[in-house]
Amino acid sequence: MLFMTHEIEEILYLPKFVKCLKKESSNNIIKRIPAINRISFVIIVFEQLIVIISISLFCYISDNISLYIALIIVYIIHILL
Repeated sequence: MLFMTHEIEEILYLPKFVKCLKKESSNNIIKRIPAINRISFVIIVFEQLIVIISISLFCYISDNISLYIALIIVYIIHILL
């Protein structure tokens, strides 16, 4: 649930945010950020969801709680940044 909430927020706002940021900035590093449309971003989010589900399923089948905890910690760090 947390994954989908976070990603929906990014799908709605990130492409427009990047476009405005590039338009208003004179920083060369920011101008190098590639423009992304919503369709491309949705595909990226879907790939992330498949990876997270696959790793979670592997952890469940192999009873590997350490890997699952590492996955959760990495995801929380991603959300905070």
